[in-house]
Amino acid sequence: MTNQYNILCVDDNQNNLFTLNALLQTQKNIQSTEVLSAKEALNVLLAKRVDLILLDVQMPDINGFELAKMIKSNKRTKEIPIIFVT
Repeated sequence: MTNQYNILCVDDNQNNLFTLNALLQTQKNIQSTEVLSAKEALNVLLAKRVDLILLDVQMPDINGFELAKMIKSNKRTKEIPIIFVT
């Protein structure tokens, strides 16, 4: 039995999300969710289990550093690893 890992990709650039998704789809045990904003990311984090976040730094409204601070300040999400992608 293989573990299924859920990865959340957050980037305001659709082309970057497409590339990340293409790379992640090569792995059978990875399910990815792509969102275009920090607000969408927060909604996903409330709705489903996420094992890893790939997070763009430069985004409008809420940048990656601000979003990471929000994620790490929440009891439910603070243990999720974040990799900054820029």
